[in-house]
Amino acid sequence: IIINMYNMYGLIYNDLQMYQKALDYANKGVIIAQKNKYFDSLLMLRTTLGIILCNLGKNREAEHCFLSILELKRSVKDEYNFVFAYVELAKLYLKQKKWVKAEKTLKQASQISKQNNAFIHVMECSILLGDCYVNQKLYKEAIDHYQQAELYIKTSENLQKEREVITNLGYCYDKIGDTIQLKKYQKLALQINYKIRWGD
Repeated sequence: IIINMYNMYGLIYNDLQMYQKALDYANKGVIIAQKNKYFDSLLMLRTTLGIILCNLGKNREAEHCFLSILELKRSVKDEYNFVFAYVELAKLYLKQKKWVKAEKTLKQASQISKQNNAFIHVMECSILLGDCYVNQKLYKEAIDHYQQAELYIKTSENLQKEREVITNLGYCYDKIGDTIQLKKYQKLALQINYKIRWGD
């Protein structure tokens, strides 16, 4: 329980943009977890540490931190625990425009999530994969992944995410000149905005 407190405070201070304090808590937690061989907690804390380092602009250190997590595979039995680390590493690769690495990492995270019926994570990976292709101007490939996300979103009742995906699909159809689909998704985006604003 105490070790989890270090992770919790690390995340809280990270959200408050008090990154040095966040870093201190995460580092202390990592030291304790390593010393006591609490491998599940170490995975969690290194993921948090990587997120904080990203926010500090220390991308190389963050990447090293995320990659070090993957070395814990022999010690952490449940592969699903690595999904969050994979996703955060992929976000870093997207930020660095390392498209091939981002795609590979997201597909690994998505596969593990599917095997564990964690469809919220499958949805997130699909959105990020779509973003990866959009940034490369590969709009048809992006559409495939946004459509996968669209299927999962309908069961999540997350209107903000639904609006994001619908908007992304409209953007892609606009880019490839498909006016019929563009109008369809413009209308859907408007309907979602009504739901968010008025609740119906």
